[in-house]
Amino acid sequence: MLNKNQKRFKKRMQQAQDELEQTPATEVYSYIMDDKVSHYYTGKNERFQGSSFAFKLIRVMLWGVLILLAVLLVVGVVTADAKQKSTQLFVPLVLMSLICLFFGLFSPRLVLPKKTASRKKIVGWYGILLIVSFIGFVTTLQPQDGTSLAAKAPATSTVVDVEQLKKEAIGFDYLALARNPEKLKGTKVYLKGKIVQALESRNQVELRVDITKGEYGIWTDTVYVDYELPKGGDRLLEGDIINFWGTVEGLKSYQAIFGQKVSLPEIHAFAIEFVRHE
Repeated sequence: MLNKNQKRFKKRMQQAQDELEQTPATEVYSYIMDDKVSHYYTGKNERFQGSSFAFKLIRVMLWGVLILLAVLLVVGVVTADAKQKSTQLFVPLVLMSLICLFFGLFSPRLVLPKKTASRKKIVGWYGILLIVSFIGFVTTLQPQDGTSLAAKAPATSTVVDVEQLKKEAIGFDYLALARNPEKLKGTKVYLKGKIVQALESRNQVELRVDITKGEYGIWTDTVYVDYELPKGGDRLLEGDIINFWGTVEGLKSYQAIFGQKVSLPEIHAFAIEFVRHE
């Protein structure tokens, strides 16, 4: 036997079921499935239809960006100097991979055909392309003359009287070095600065050193220093404050990480003295 509340609940459920059966099923657009499905809603569903339009618009804009990057890739490879072609190739590939990976994880159908779209394929295809492109980009970085930076450090066997060099060396400010690096070639100089980058290749060391100390202890004005580290000598680290003596080698030009040309006054150091670490 059902009590009064149970009978009332059963009656309401039966009424709801009767109303549901009498309501015609209407095809509406599913935002999630991107397809027409049967749904017990009446009238137009403008929200789903509008979302479908926005989705298609985003897809068209995304492919427009990808096509533009592809065109830039082809133009860059065709018109670039032979020594820069590798970098011109990998930079657009890295950008394209990042874009496809990001939007593909959000919605795979933005970058893959509907029948094959899945996040697993997005990660597999574009993830691998991104890794390969980035590795290719990093490994093909090279200075303007096409050799690696480490290989450019001139290994010299010239015997130099360091003590005599220190006596004859002249202090220069950055503007004097940067303005006339070729005229000052061979000039013996003494400088003090802070190492902002250190690259090692066996006993050859390449340094980027800021030589102007400004307000609040901030160092600026970078010179390029190559140095042959004595056997058993202490390593030079980023953040070290050093005194160094050497000769001006002119202007050092190389290609930076984003492909732009960088030119710095170059010093070949014969003696480096560690002061402190900051």
